Amino acid sequence: MIDTMTPPSADQAMPPRAAGSQTPTVLGVIGIIWAAISLLCTLSIFGDAQIQAKVYTTVSAVLGLLLGLWLLLGSINLLRRKRSARSMLVSWSIIKIVVTIALLVWGLAYTDQMTDMVVQQAQAELKADPAMQDGMAEQQDPSAAVSDQGEDVEPRLDGDAGEEDIQPELSDEQIESVIQIVVYGFMGCGAMLTLLWPVILLISLNSIGFKREFETWDSGMFEGHDHV
Repeated sequence: MIDTMTPPSADQAMPPRAAGSQTPTVLGVIGIIWAAISLLCTLSIFGDAQIQAKVYTTVSAVLGLLLGLWLLLGSINLLRRKRSARSMLVSWSIIKIVVTIALLVWGLAYTDQMTDMVVQQAQAELKADPAMQDGMAEQQDPSAAVSDQGEDVEPRLDGDAGEEDIQPELSDEQIESVIQIVVYGFMGCGAMLTLLWPVILLISLNSIGFKREFETWDSGMFEGHDHV
């Protein structure tokens, strides 16, 4: 008996193509935007004429520039569905976390220098603004400001007569302590914001669903995502 069955075509022999999610596209776009902002912030440091802690600032700027370009290239590959994107971005995330923590610890040594810089700027602004000096003098001696205006100080008729409203004046040490707390707060918030994106990438790229989807890239099994 002659077998009349026709062999299956090439299209029928191919396994069904997996439909990819749009999450890599979202992550790639956000990564490009994040890298662009990082590069702009890093380049603005080089344009600052008055750089404090030059060694720390230079090392931080160079590392920020390299990591920004690395993130930009990895995010572009993620948009193009390149299999190498996962290894690039995972490596970038780990190195970014390590560098951020190292720079944070190193930067704590310059808090005193940054505090002195802020105090010097405040003192310079106070000397350059006579109105601010008059306001400080009025706070220290309110009765002198009233007598200068030719007004009589009316006696108090209530039971608080003889008591004056005394406003506590902060010492230089207290002012520096407050400024140090503010500097620590800015450094901590900046570090948390910097670590946000690499942590998100590590969680997303190491999920089971993402690993399976990455295996289909660059293998002819990902429909409609060969190009951006």
